[in-house]
Amino acid sequence: MYEAARAYSEQFAYRGREFPVIDEDSKCLLCQQPLGNEAQDRFRRFNAFVAGEVARKVESSKTNWEASVLAFRLATQAIVPLSATLDSLLKSENEQIRNLIVDFLAEAISYRGQIEQFVVGDDVAYIGDPPKNCLPKVDAFLEDIRTSIAAAEAILTSDENLRLRNELAELQARQLLNQNKQQITVRLSQFRGIAKLIEAMKACGTTGISTKGTELIKQYVTGEFESALASETASLSIDNIPLRLISSSSKGTPKHQLKIDQTTFSGNTSTILSEGEHRAVALATFLAEQSTRPGSAPIVIDDPVSSLDHVRRQQVASRLTQEAQKRQVIVFTHDLLFYTAACFDAAEKQVALTRIALMRGPEGYGTVEPDGDPWAAKLLGRRRAWLEKQLSRLKTIYESGNSDQYEKEAKFFYDRLRETWERLIEEGLFANVVVRYRPSVQTRTLPEAVLDDSIVARVYNAMSIVSEYTAHDRPAAAGASWPNPTIMEQHLKDLVKCIDEVKRESKAAGDRRKKLEQPPTAVITSKAAS
Repeated sequence: MYEAARAYSEQFAYRGREFPVIDEDSKCLLCQQPLGNEAQDRFRRFNAFVAGEVARKVESSKTNWEASVLAFRLATQAIVPLSATLDSLLKSENEQIRNLIVDFLAEAISYRGQIEQFVVGDDVAYIGDPPKNCLPKVDAFLEDIRTSIAAAEAILTSDENLRLRNELAELQARQLLNQNKQQITVRLSQFRGIAKLIEAMKACGTTGISTKGTELIKQYVTGEFESALASETASLSIDNIPLRLISSSSKGTPKHQLKIDQTTFSGNTSTILSEGEHRAVALATFLAEQSTRPGSAPIVIDDPVSSLDHVRRQQVASRLTQEAQKRQVIVFTHDLLFYTAACFDAAEKQVALTRIALMRGPEGYGTVEPDGDPWAAKLLGRRRAWLEKQLSRLKTIYESGNSDQYEKEAKFFYDRLRETWERLIEEGLFANVVVRYRPSVQTRTLPEAVLDDSIVARVYNAMSIVSEYTAHDRPAAAGASWPNPTIMEQHLKDLVKCIDEVKRESKAAGDRRKKLEQPPTAVITSKAAS
C-alpha cells in the first residue's frame, strides 16, 4: 500500500515532486484529509523508517550474495586441468581413463564459468547441462590399481624374492668391483700404508717418552740438582725451609717444580713464603741450575736483593762474588748497601770488579758516572775531583750568561759540596769507624779519629754556609742570585784545606794513640840491679 501511494503521488497527485510531499496544504493520499503538523511529523518518521529498513535489507542481501559467490569460488578453485606429470602418468597407465578425466575437467571448468557469468554478469547467461559423472569408472580404475599393488607387495615380501634381490645386489657389487679393480687396488695399498702410520704414531706416543724422561731426570739430573740447591740454600741461610724438587713429564716435556716439603699444601712457594724468602729461594734455584750446567756462560741478574734484610744482602753479595770467580756476573741494582757489600767482598776475595753507575745531574738521572762509583759510594778523593771539575764547568756557564743553566748547576754543586762535608765527618773525623751502608764497625781505625775543637768548629761553620744554598727553600731576604764562581771556589778551598788538615791530624793522632796500645818500656837502672 505504501509503495502504491508513492507511485500515485509521483505520477498523478504531485507529479514531479519527491515522495512524500508534506506541505501545509498537502493531503493524505489515502483519506484525502489535510495533513496537520502532527500528521506531517509522523509521516516523516515513517518514511525515514521505511527507507532505513529497505537499506538494511539491501545491504544484508548484498553481503549474503558476496559470501555465496566467495564460497562458490573457493569450492571450485580445485577444478584445474591435470598437471603435465599426472597427465603423462595416466596416459601411460590407462589412456582411456586419462581421456575420461581430461574431458570431465574441461566440461567442469566450462560449467563453472557459465555459473559465475550467470551470477555476477550483467546480462542473463545461458547455463548448459552439468558434466556427466565419471567417478564410478575412475573408482573402478583405482580399485584395479590397489589390487595390482597388493599382489606386487606380496611378491616383493616373499622369501624367494628377497633371496633373488640379495643375489642381484651381490652380482652388481662384484661387477662394479671388477670395473674399478685398478683404482681399488691402489686405494687398498694406501689404506695399508695409513694403518702402518697409525701404528707407528701410537708407538711414538708421549707416554713412553714422558716415562723415560722422568726416569732419566731422576737418575742424572734430580740428584745433582738437589745437592746443588742444598748448597745454595745454605749459602743464603734459607736451608731451614723444607724445599722439595718435584719432577714430572707431560706430553714428552719435562717439568720441575719446587714444593714445600712435609705439608699437605699443594700451592706454589710464592703463596707460602714471604716476599724476601721467595726471592732468596728463586735466586738459590737459579744459581743451582747454573752450577749443574756445563760451561761457564755469563749470567745477568736484575735487583737480586729486593725485599731482603741486610744480613741476607751481605750473603747474596758474597755468593755472587764467589760465582764471579768462575764466570762473568752482571748485576743491576739500586741498593747501595748491597753495592757496598759486593765491593768490599770483591776486594777481600780479589775478584775483578767493573763498576758502572748512572748519576743524577742538574737535568735529572741518566748520565754515566765517569769513574764508575755512584756518588753515595765515592770517597773524599773522588768527590773532591768531581767538585773541582764541576767548578770549572760553572765558570764557563757563568761567563756565557746563561743564568738558568748556571742556577741549576750551582745548586747541584752546593748539594754535593754539603754531602762531601758530611762524608768528611764520616771518613775523616770518625776515620771510617762507622760508615753508612756498611753494617760492621771498624774499631781498628778508631785511633785515627779526630775530634779537635777547632776542626769541629770549622766543619760546623762551613756546613752552615753551604746549607744556605742547598737542602732548603732559600728565603727571599737572601736574594735571588747565586754566588759567583770566585766565591764558590773559596768555599771549595775551605773544604780542601779542612780535608788536608784532618788527614794530618788523623795521622798524628794515630801515631800518638798507637803508643798507648803498648805498655811503656821498662828501664832497669844499675842501682835497681844491685
